[in-house]
Amino acid sequence: MLLTRIWGVILAALASLCLGGMFLLSQGNSGDFSDADRTALRAVTEAGLAALEAQIDSSPVRQVGAMLLDPAVREALGRTAEQEAKLPIEKKPLQQIFTDAAEDLRVRNKSDMTVAFIDTSGAPVAVSGIGEPLVSELVGSTPYQDAPTDEDLVFSLTLGGQIQAVRLLRADANGRRLVAFEPLQIGAGSLLRRVLGSESPAGLVRKGKLVGDIIGDQPVSAEIEKLASEHRDDAPDEGASKIITIGEGLDARIGALGRVPGPAGKGKEGAMLVVLSRRTAAAGHRDLTDALGQARDKGLVSTANWVLLVLLLGLCAALAVYLPQVEALGPMRRLANEFVAVSRGAQHQIFHDRYGGPTGEVARAANAAHEALRAAYLAELEIDEEVAEDTGSTRQRPKTMRGRKLTRSVRKLEDVDAPSTAPDPVPAPAPAPTPSPRAPEPAAAPSTLTVATPAARVPLPKAPARPAAPAPAPPAAAPTPAAPAPAVARRATPVAVPPRVPEPVAPVAAEDTGGDDSEDRIRYYREIFDEFLQVKIACGENTDGFTFDKFAKKLQKNTQDILEKHTDVRDVQFTVYVKDGKAALKAKVIRGTGA
Repeated sequence: MLLTRIWGVILAALASLCLGGMFLLSQGNSGDFSDADRTALRAVTEAGLAALEAQIDSSPVRQVGAMLLDPAVREALGRTAEQEAKLPIEKKPLQQIFTDAAEDLRVRNKSDMTVAFIDTSGAPVAVSGIGEPLVSELVGSTPYQDAPTDEDLVFSLTLGGQIQAVRLLRADANGRRLVAFEPLQIGAGSLLRRVLGSESPAGLVRKGKLVGDIIGDQPVSAEIEKLASEHRDDAPDEGASKIITIGEGLDARIGALGRVPGPAGKGKEGAMLVVLSRRTAAAGHRDLTDALGQARDKGLVSTANWVLLVLLLGLCAALAVYLPQVEALGPMRRLANEFVAVSRGAQHQIFHDRYGGPTGEVARAANAAHEALRAAYLAELEIDEEVAEDTGSTRQRPKTMRGRKLTRSVRKLEDVDAPSTAPDPVPAPAPAPTPSPRAPEPAAAPSTLTVATPAARVPLPKAPARPAAPAPAPPAAAPTPAAPAPAVARRATPVAVPPRVPEPVAPVAAEDTGGDDSEDRIRYYREIFDEFLQVKIACGENTDGFTFDKFAKKLQKNTQDILEKHTDVRDVQFTVYVKDGKAALKAKVIRGTGA
């Protein structure tokens, strides 16, 4: 427990130091990204916007004017509607001449542009390219409608959900205009990719969704769309926005955004370029030693509230010392007091339900061990319990075998010392003598008993008698003992015990002797011992080491256990009977309110 307290104090000190270090770090650095990181990211975003503008201006659609230099195209565009209708078979129609010239232009510039010739009403005179369905959307757009007729223009425009580079030529004498548009290239090899590189993830976003593929190999499309949706209003009309933090904790990133140059980036639904930092906040962490050294160099150590930290350290140390006392030592001491109470007899079991955790497990194990020892003790004597109601006013004891006949199982054999009128049998040829049962050796009396065990009579083998000799008579003046212990003798030849199990002997109440209670109890135990010994001998059990002192101690212990177990018990009586061919005892509990 001392080591636990020491370890708790050490942890409290470390926690206080960590808290002070966190304070210094929060004062010395406002975030996990330095100013250099923020400046570099904004510069990358500015460069990306410039690359987009250059890519729009240098788009292959700028070469669409070369089509008007083709004589066949010029001749076909100069026809009237009546001439086109009456065109000879050997001449190509306008649409075919226009398509051949546009295809030649796409091949020379490696472009996917769509080319159209629009009249003053906005209807296409001739169209060539995969974007033919988008021509009507282009003609109806605001940039086309507001474009001056005497200028050549190049601008960005969103058509079909894609950012397009558009080239619009000035109107001819008939008010017709040549227009070309092509999707803005942001894939591999594009100028935007070469400028941004693959380290900083970026993408073009319109209406909160990515347009095309993400730039870079990091799967941060959700973060890019979130930044564009939440900070759309922070994007200026030209250039990059301020640095914005997206995300929380160690997964946070910084980013910036800017509107695509031209009409494609105007308005609430305008397309924007979003660029994020290549690393998260976790990658910007510095070594603790370096960070604390920087805080010390900046003079931030003196700003810490050291008084509060010292008080926190003292509180944590006090809790580290006191809490083990409350949780472990207190319950263990209460459990030890219960063990002492059980040993002194003040209580007969451990109240394990009062404890929890490891202490409760120890209490439950101790209680189970106590009950197991008690059960083993009762099983050693084979004592059964039964309950009887008795409301008499005097305490009575059951009669023993003294003064009544024995059962068949404990009937005494013929005593060798008793006179016999029957003739002696003819001696048999020298059988091996059966050893007589050894009398139990007296043991030291316990402190609560003062009666010594009398020596048991040991029968001797009967020698063959002469036919003419009279039988010896018993001594006339031999004194009869007050409570003689029944002796069992055997003849020289073994006598078999009847195999039948005797019937249990029911206890019979005896009259109260009126003497001292302790002496009556000892005398009662002596009678039970004599009866139990006779039954053991009759059942053929070994009686070596079976003494009265040991027997009386066990009866006293069993009586005490029963009195503690039953609060309304007036007396405990014992009955000797045969159980499974062996001598056994049955404890009878006498309940009642009599004195």
